[in-house]
Amino acid sequence: MDRETFYESGKFALVPMDFYYLGDKAGGKGDEGPRPWVAPTFHPEIMKLLPHVRLTILAGSYAVRYYLGQDPKARLEDTVRDFARYLPEYFPIVHPSGRTDIWRTEHPWFDETVVPALREHVHALLDD
Repeated sequence: MDRETFYESGKFALVPMDFYYLGDKAGGKGDEGPRPWVAPTFHPEIMKLLPHVRLTILAGSYAVRYYLGQDPKARLEDTVRDFARYLPEYFPIVHPSGRTDIWRTEHPWFDETVVPALREHVHALLDD
């Protein structure tokens, strides 16, 4: 889709798992995770303001754990590979970042299977 559709159409909303960047983890291995009380406190109220959501793209392990109620020991890779199980309400993906680019080269099935399926689902919803 084009930039205008994503940013200006009113058909998309971005809801972060936290509303404050906590900085890098000690040792520089990624960012600190969201504070555990933020999503349970604010997401239910935010979602009430978005009554016509037809697909929620869960980007990363924190969103997947919160919305799918998964055990922290569950592998995000397995959930993403099995994305069809969570449709039509949710579509789990890995969090987009520079570190994900490395992961994607090691897991070509993501670009071969998951990305085309996500495009197809989003375009089908836009065409409705």
